[in-house]
Amino acid sequence: MEKGKKYTLIICIIILLVLCAGATVFAFRTDIQCLWWYVQCRTGEKDNEEYKVEVVKRLEEAKAVRVLCWMLEDDDEIVRYYAAKALGDLGNKCAVEPLIAALKDNQSSVRFRAAGALGELGDKRAVEPLQKALKYETDKVVKLNIYYALGNLGDKRVVKPLIAALKGAEWSERFFAADVLGKLGDKRAVEPLIVVLKDTDSGVRWSAADALGKLGDKRAIEPLIAALKDTKSDVRYHAAGALGELGDKRAVEPLKKALAVEKNELAREAIQDALKKLESVKQ
Repeated sequence: MEKGKKYTLIICIIILLVLCAGATVFAFRTDIQCLWWYVQCRTGEKDNEEYKVEVVKRLEEAKAVRVLCWMLEDDDEIVRYYAAKALGDLGNKCAVEPLIAALKDNQSSVRFRAAGALGELGDKRAVEPLQKALKYETDKVVKLNIYYALGNLGDKRVVKPLIAALKGAEWSERFFAADVLGKLGDKRAVEPLIVVLKDTDSGVRWSAADALGKLGDKRAIEPLIAALKDTKSDVRYHAAGALGELGDKRAVEPLKKALAVEKNELAREAIQDALKKLESVKQ
């Protein structure tokens, strides 16, 4: 081969290699950026909670599941919490094993979020680890989220303990029990939730109202109409929303009467929205 042609070929090969390298960097630029964010979180002056939480949000936007799984091992409880939440929201089943490991986290907030994320992912591999976690879990609210996760994975045995939790001593336990029962959609919860509409805590009452709207059972119509007269506006707000979801014309006149006397702006908007929904319902 002539000397000039040889040099030309070498230059072409070098250019081709540079182009290939550039194309590779371009193709994996998001992955490289995510890794750089992670490195900054682990070292140097960027190792602080506020920045890490921001990085978790960026990683979720980038759908960087693997890096988010690494963030589950961060020293900061808040960072681990948000990482678990992001993994549940993304719905990628590659996160199942790291989330199962997070069920043993030393902070209840992280265990709570990990259980919820596993329920959202819907992978049967999580059933046995969740059942084991339930045996050793001491935090009542975390237990409720484990029940939710198991219920979401098809284990209907969780409905009875959740109904029992509606009578718990702590308002937070009753609140989350009502919330989870609404999400699971089991009609066995209707009557117990109707009873909870008269709970001493207003947060528990509105959680029950919201759950009854999700369950879609007509037995809740009259109790929810009665809840439109609750002393707390947040309960009236959720009762109106639930009546709109149930779509029963029997609620129209009570809602109109409630609107005439309602002074809270948010509750008024909920009543108006419910009436609009019911007006579109065919007889």
